[in-house]
Amino acid sequence: MTSGKAVQIQNASALQLGNVAASSTLSVTTGGAISQAAGTAVTAAGTTLTAGTTHDITLANAGNDFDQGGGTATLTVTSGRNVQLRDANALQLGNLAVSGALSVTAAGAVAQASGTHLSVSGTTGLTGASLALTQTSNSFGSAVSLTSAGDASLTAGRLALGNVSVPGALTLSYTGTLALPASLTVGSLNTLGGAVSLAGAVATTGGAMQLGAVTLTADSVLATAGGHVTTGTINGAKMLTINPGAGTVAINGTIGGVAKPTALVLNGSGAATIASVTALGLLDLSGKTAGSVTFPGSVNIDSLTTSANPYSIAFNGGGTIGDPIFSNTGTLTSIS
Repeated sequence: MTSGKAVQIQNASALQLGNVAASSTLSVTTGGAISQAAGTAVTAAGTTLTAGTTHDITLANAGNDFDQGGGTATLTVTSGRNVQLRDANALQLGNLAVSGALSVTAAGAVAQASGTHLSVSGTTGLTGASLALTQTSNSFGSAVSLTSAGDASLTAGRLALGNVSVPGALTLSYTGTLALPASLTVGSLNTLGGAVSLAGAVATTGGAMQLGAVTLTADSVLATAGGHVTTGTINGAKMLTINPGAGTVAINGTIGGVAKPTALVLNGSGAATIASVTALGLLDLSGKTAGSVTFPGSVNIDSLTTSANPYSIAFNGGGTIGDPIFSNTGTLTSIS
Protein backbone atom coordinates (compact mmCIF):
# COMPACT_ATOMS: atom_id res chain seq x y z
CA MET A 1 0.00 0.00 0.00
CA THR A 2 1.68 3.20 -1.19
CA SER A 3 -0.46 5.64 0.77
CA GLY A 4 -3.68 6.01 2.73
CA LYS A 5 -5.18 7.97 5.60
CA ALA A 6 -6.75 5.78 8.30
CA VAL A 7 -5.89 2.24 7.15
CA GLN A 8 -7.46 -0.99 8.39
CA ILE A 9 -6.17 -4.37 7.20
CA GLN A 10 -7.74 -7.73 8.03
CA ASN A 11 -6.51 -11.13 6.92
CA ALA A 12 -7.77 -14.59 7.86
CA SER A 13 -4.31 -16.15 7.98
CA ALA A 14 -0.65 -15.06 8.11
CA LEU A 15 0.17 -11.76 6.45
CA GLN A 16 3.41 -10.34 5.07
CA LEU A 17 3.34 -6.57 4.69
CA GLY A 18 5.10 -4.62 1.99
CA ASN A 19 5.45 -0.84 2.15
CA VAL A 20 2.58 0.66 4.14
CA ALA A 21 2.23 4.45 4.52
CA ALA A 22 -0.75 5.66 6.55
CA SER A 23 -1.01 9.40 7.16
CA SER A 24 -3.32 8.64 10.09
CA THR A 25 -3.72 5.41 12.04
CA LEU A 26 -2.99 1.85 10.95
CA SER A 27 -4.76 -1.26 12.23
CA VAL A 28 -3.65 -4.77 11.22
CA THR A 29 -5.63 -7.81 12.36
CA THR A 30 -4.81 -11.35 11.24
CA GLY A 31 -5.50 -14.98 11.98
CA GLY A 32 -1.78 -15.79 11.66
CA ALA A 33 1.65 -14.26 11.94
CA ILE A 34 2.33 -10.66 10.91
CA SER A 35 5.64 -9.98 9.17
CA GLN A 36 7.11 -7.67 6.54
CA ALA A 37 9.13 -8.13 3.39
CA ALA A 38 12.83 -7.26 3.47
CA GLY A 39 13.57 -3.65 2.62
CA THR A 40 10.02 -2.41 3.26
CA ALA A 41 8.72 0.06 5.84
CA VAL A 42 5.55 0.55 7.82
CA THR A 43 4.75 4.17 8.70
CA ALA A 44 1.67 5.47 10.47
CA ALA A 45 0.55 8.06 13.01
CA GLY A 46 -0.40 5.33 15.46
CA THR A 47 -0.37 1.56 14.93
CA THR A 48 -2.46 -1.29 16.36
CA LEU A 49 -1.44 -4.91 15.76
CA THR A 50 -3.55 -7.99 16.51
CA ALA A 51 -2.31 -11.49 15.63
CA GLY A 52 -3.73 -13.66 18.39
CA THR A 53 -1.91 -15.20 21.33
CA THR A 54 -0.40 -18.06 19.29
CA HIS A 55 1.02 -16.04 16.37
CA ASP A 56 4.19 -13.98 16.10
CA ILE A 57 4.57 -10.36 15.04
CA THR A 58 7.86 -9.45 13.37
CA LEU A 59 8.14 -5.87 12.12
CA ALA A 60 11.85 -5.28 12.54
CA ASN A 61 12.91 -3.32 9.44
CA ALA A 62 14.95 -0.18 10.01
CA GLY A 63 12.58 2.20 8.20
CA ASN A 64 9.47 1.57 10.31
CA ASP A 65 7.85 4.50 12.10
CA PHE A 66 4.81 3.34 14.02
CA ASP A 67 3.90 6.63 15.76
CA GLN A 68 4.95 9.13 13.13
CA GLY A 69 4.65 12.72 14.29
CA GLY A 70 4.76 11.85 17.99
CA GLY A 71 2.10 13.48 20.16
CA THR A 72 -0.50 11.05 21.41
CA ALA A 73 0.20 8.43 18.73
CA THR A 74 1.18 5.02 20.09
CA LEU A 75 2.11 1.50 19.05
CA THR A 76 -0.38 -0.97 20.49
CA VAL A 77 -0.25 -4.77 20.39
CA THR A 78 -3.66 -6.17 21.24
CA SER A 79 -2.36 -9.72 21.02
CA GLY A 80 0.74 -11.48 19.78
CA ARG A 81 3.04 -14.32 20.78
CA ASN A 82 6.71 -13.47 20.12
CA VAL A 83 6.75 -9.80 19.15
CA GLN A 84 9.73 -8.04 17.54
CA LEU A 85 9.41 -4.33 16.70
CA ARG A 86 11.82 -1.73 15.37
CA ASP A 87 11.26 2.02 14.90
CA ALA A 88 13.46 4.54 13.09
CA ASN A 89 12.67 7.33 15.56
CA ALA A 90 11.30 7.75 19.07
CA LEU A 91 8.53 5.31 19.97
CA GLN A 92 5.63 5.65 22.40
CA LEU A 93 4.09 2.37 23.46
CA GLY A 94 0.43 1.89 24.25
CA ASN A 95 -1.05 -1.32 25.66
CA LEU A 96 1.00 -4.40 24.79
CA ALA A 97 -0.29 -7.93 25.41
CA VAL A 98 2.46 -10.41 24.53
CA SER A 99 2.09 -14.09 25.32
CA GLY A 100 5.73 -14.88 24.44
CA ALA A 101 8.87 -12.73 24.19
CA LEU A 102 9.02 -9.02 23.40
CA SER A 103 11.80 -7.11 21.64
CA VAL A 104 11.49 -3.35 21.07
CA THR A 105 14.23 -1.30 19.40
CA ALA A 106 14.02 2.40 18.60
CA ALA A 107 16.58 4.90 17.33
CA GLY A 108 15.09 7.50 19.67
CA ALA A 109 13.51 7.39 23.11
CA VAL A 110 11.18 4.54 24.08
CA ALA A 111 8.33 5.80 26.26
CA GLN A 112 4.92 4.64 27.43
CA ALA A 113 1.61 6.48 27.22
CA SER A 114 -0.10 7.35 30.49
CA GLY A 115 -2.64 4.80 31.67
CA THR A 116 -1.32 1.96 29.50
CA HIS A 117 0.30 -1.30 30.48
CA LEU A 118 2.77 -3.81 29.14
CA SER A 119 1.97 -7.45 29.82
CA VAL A 120 4.71 -9.83 28.66
CA SER A 121 4.81 -13.50 29.58
CA GLY A 122 8.32 -14.23 28.28
CA THR A 123 11.57 -12.31 28.18
CA THR A 124 11.65 -8.61 27.30
CA GLY A 125 14.37 -6.66 25.50
CA LEU A 126 14.14 -2.86 25.33
CA THR A 127 16.61 -0.73 23.35
CA GLY A 128 16.52 3.02 22.76
CA ALA A 129 18.22 6.36 23.18
CA SER A 130 16.46 6.43 26.56
CA LEU A 131 13.86 4.21 28.20
CA ALA A 132 10.90 5.37 30.29
CA LEU A 133 8.31 2.64 30.96
CA THR A 134 6.86 3.71 34.27
CA GLN A 135 3.18 2.79 34.36
CA THR A 136 2.30 0.94 37.55
CA SER A 137 0.35 -1.93 35.93
CA ASN A 138 3.27 -3.24 33.86
CA SER A 139 3.85 -6.98 34.22
CA PHE A 140 6.89 -8.97 33.06
CA GLY A 141 6.88 -12.74 33.37
CA SER A 142 10.59 -13.24 32.77
CA ALA A 143 13.85 -11.29 32.64
CA VAL A 144 13.91 -7.75 31.26
CA SER A 145 17.03 -6.56 29.41
CA LEU A 146 17.66 -2.82 29.12
CA THR A 147 19.92 -1.12 26.57
CA SER A 148 19.90 2.67 26.65
CA ALA A 149 22.22 5.36 25.34
CA GLY A 150 21.19 7.49 28.33
CA ASP A 151 18.79 6.98 31.23
CA ALA A 152 16.36 4.14 31.88
CA SER A 153 13.29 4.01 34.14
CA LEU A 154 11.18 0.90 34.58
CA THR A 155 8.13 0.14 36.73
CA ALA A 156 6.82 -3.39 37.19
CA GLY A 157 5.42 -5.80 39.73
CA ARG A 158 7.89 -8.61 40.30
CA LEU A 159 11.02 -7.87 38.31
CA ALA A 160 14.00 -9.88 37.09
CA LEU A 161 16.81 -8.20 35.16
CA GLY A 162 18.68 -9.63 32.22
CA ASN A 163 21.49 -7.75 30.50
CA VAL A 164 21.70 -4.07 31.46
CA SER A 165 23.62 -1.39 29.56
CA VAL A 166 22.67 2.03 30.92
CA PRO A 167 25.37 4.73 31.08
CA GLY A 168 22.95 7.20 32.66
CA ALA A 169 20.54 6.93 35.57
CA LEU A 170 18.82 3.59 36.16
CA THR A 171 15.60 3.94 38.18
CA LEU A 172 13.60 0.84 39.09
CA SER A 173 10.26 0.47 40.85
CA TYR A 174 8.94 -3.01 41.69
CA THR A 175 7.52 -5.28 44.35
CA GLY A 176 9.41 -7.91 46.34
CA THR A 177 13.19 -8.33 46.20
CA LEU A 178 15.17 -7.70 43.02
CA ALA A 179 18.25 -9.83 42.37
CA LEU A 180 20.74 -7.41 40.88
CA PRO A 181 23.00 -8.89 38.17
CA ALA A 182 26.28 -10.27 39.52
CA SER A 183 28.14 -7.62 37.53
CA LEU A 184 26.27 -4.34 37.03
CA THR A 185 27.66 -0.92 36.14
CA VAL A 186 25.40 2.07 35.47
CA GLY A 187 25.65 5.85 35.74
CA SER A 188 23.54 5.94 38.90
CA LEU A 189 21.13 3.52 40.54
CA ASN A 190 17.91 4.09 42.47
CA THR A 191 15.50 1.30 43.45
CA LEU A 192 13.10 3.79 45.07
CA GLY A 193 13.31 1.93 48.36
CA GLY A 194 12.98 -1.52 46.78
CA ALA A 195 14.80 -4.44 48.38
CA VAL A 196 17.70 -6.07 46.53
CA SER A 197 19.82 -9.18 46.76
CA LEU A 198 23.51 -8.96 45.90
CA ALA A 199 25.77 -11.68 44.47
CA GLY A 200 28.68 -9.71 43.02
CA ALA A 201 29.85 -6.22 42.09
CA VAL A 202 27.45 -3.31 41.58
CA ALA A 203 28.98 0.01 40.54
CA THR A 204 28.04 3.48 39.41
CA THR A 205 30.30 5.65 37.29
CA GLY A 206 29.81 8.83 39.32
CA GLY A 207 26.17 8.99 40.35
CA ALA A 208 24.53 7.98 43.60
CA MET A 209 23.49 4.46 44.57
CA GLN A 210 20.20 4.25 46.49
CA LEU A 211 19.01 0.82 47.58
CA GLY A 212 16.42 -0.52 49.97
CA ALA A 213 17.00 -3.56 52.19
CA VAL A 214 20.04 -5.59 51.12
CA THR A 215 20.36 -9.38 51.29
CA LEU A 216 23.81 -10.84 50.60
CA THR A 217 23.77 -14.15 48.73
CA ALA A 218 27.52 -14.01 47.93
CA ASP A 219 30.45 -11.75 48.83
CA SER A 220 29.58 -8.46 47.18
CA VAL A 221 30.86 -4.97 46.41
CA LEU A 222 29.07 -1.63 46.12
CA ALA A 223 31.26 0.95 44.43
CA THR A 224 30.82 4.51 43.19
CA ALA A 225 33.21 7.07 41.73
CA GLY A 226 32.40 9.53 44.48
CA GLY A 227 28.63 9.09 44.45
CA HIS A 228 26.72 8.66 47.70
CA VAL A 229 25.65 5.17 48.82
CA THR A 230 22.39 4.64 50.71
CA THR A 231 20.92 1.31 51.84
CA GLY A 232 18.34 -0.06 54.21
CA THR A 233 18.97 -3.09 56.40
CA ILE A 234 21.82 -5.46 55.52
CA ASN A 235 21.56 -9.21 56.10
CA GLY A 236 23.21 -12.42 54.89
CA ALA A 237 26.18 -14.53 55.99
CA LYS A 238 28.55 -12.99 53.43
CA MET A 239 30.96 -10.05 53.19
CA LEU A 240 29.96 -6.66 51.84
CA THR A 241 32.57 -4.14 50.69
CA ILE A 242 31.55 -0.51 50.11
CA ASN A 243 33.86 1.68 48.03
CA PRO A 244 32.26 5.15 47.78
CA GLY A 245 35.39 7.16 47.00
CA ALA A 246 34.76 10.61 48.47
CA GLY A 247 31.01 9.97 48.65
CA THR A 248 29.01 9.50 51.83
CA VAL A 249 27.53 6.22 53.08
CA ALA A 250 24.21 5.95 54.90
CA ILE A 251 23.06 2.52 56.12
CA ASN A 252 19.63 3.48 57.38
CA GLY A 253 18.64 0.11 58.82
CA THR A 254 20.21 -2.33 61.21
CA ILE A 255 22.96 -4.73 60.12
CA GLY A 256 22.43 -8.41 60.93
CA GLY A 257 18.94 -8.18 62.33
CA VAL A 258 17.95 -11.37 60.47
CA ALA A 259 21.20 -12.97 59.27
CA LYS A 260 24.66 -11.94 60.47
CA PRO A 261 27.05 -10.73 57.74
CA THR A 262 30.57 -12.12 58.05
CA ALA A 263 32.14 -8.70 57.39
CA LEU A 264 31.51 -5.12 56.35
CA VAL A 265 34.52 -3.50 54.67
CA LEU A 266 34.04 0.26 54.54
CA ASN A 267 36.49 2.32 52.48
CA GLY A 268 36.60 5.89 51.21
CA SER A 269 37.09 9.38 52.58
CA GLY A 270 33.52 10.59 53.13
CA ALA A 271 31.24 10.53 56.14
CA ALA A 272 29.51 7.24 56.94
CA THR A 273 26.47 6.67 59.17
CA ILE A 274 25.36 3.19 60.22
CA ALA A 275 22.05 3.19 62.08
CA SER A 276 22.75 0.17 64.29
CA VAL A 277 24.35 -3.26 64.31
CA THR A 278 22.52 -6.28 65.71
CA ALA A 279 25.18 -8.77 64.62
CA LEU A 280 28.33 -8.39 62.49
CA GLY A 281 31.43 -10.55 62.30
CA LEU A 282 34.06 -7.98 61.26
CA LEU A 283 33.93 -4.26 60.69
CA ASP A 284 36.99 -3.44 58.59
CA LEU A 285 37.83 0.27 58.41
CA SER A 286 41.44 -0.24 57.38
CA GLY A 287 40.75 1.17 53.91
CA LYS A 288 39.13 4.34 55.19
CA THR A 289 41.32 7.38 54.55
CA ALA A 290 39.37 10.31 56.02
CA GLY A 291 35.91 11.47 57.06
CA SER A 292 33.94 9.85 59.88
CA VAL A 293 32.00 6.75 60.89
CA THR A 294 29.01 7.32 63.17
CA PHE A 295 26.74 4.78 64.88
CA PRO A 296 23.62 6.50 66.28
CA GLY A 297 22.27 3.20 67.65
CA SER A 298 23.75 0.31 69.57
CA VAL A 299 26.27 -2.10 68.05
CA ASN A 300 27.23 -5.74 68.44
CA ILE A 301 30.43 -6.37 66.46
CA ASP A 302 32.76 -9.35 66.91
CA SER A 303 35.91 -7.54 65.77
CA LEU A 304 36.97 -4.14 64.47
CA THR A 305 40.00 -3.15 62.39
CA THR A 306 41.02 0.43 61.67
CA SER A 307 43.97 2.21 60.02
CA ALA A 308 46.29 5.08 60.97
CA ASN A 309 44.34 7.66 58.98
CA PRO A 310 42.57 10.87 60.05
CA TYR A 311 38.98 9.76 60.40
CA SER A 312 36.77 9.84 63.49
CA ILE A 313 34.59 7.08 64.94
CA ALA A 314 31.56 7.70 67.16
CA PHE A 315 29.62 4.95 68.94
CA ASN A 316 26.76 7.11 70.16
CA GLY A 317 24.43 4.24 71.07
CA GLY A 318 26.89 2.09 72.97
CA GLY A 319 27.00 -1.66 72.59
CA THR A 320 29.61 -4.41 72.39
CA ILE A 321 32.77 -4.69 70.30
CA GLY A 322 35.04 -7.69 70.64
CA ASP A 323 38.77 -7.38 69.94
CA PRO A 324 38.82 -3.78 68.64
CA ILE A 325 41.97 -2.25 67.16
CA PHE A 326 41.83 1.56 67.10
CA SER A 327 44.60 2.92 64.90
CA ASN A 328 42.74 5.90 63.43
CA THR A 329 44.19 9.29 64.25
CA GLY A 330 40.84 11.08 64.38
CA THR A 331 38.60 11.31 67.44
CA LEU A 332 37.04 8.28 69.10
CA THR A 333 33.70 8.71 70.87
CA SER A 334 32.01 5.98 72.85
CA ILE A 335 28.76 6.51 74.77
CA SER A 336 27.42 3.61 76.82
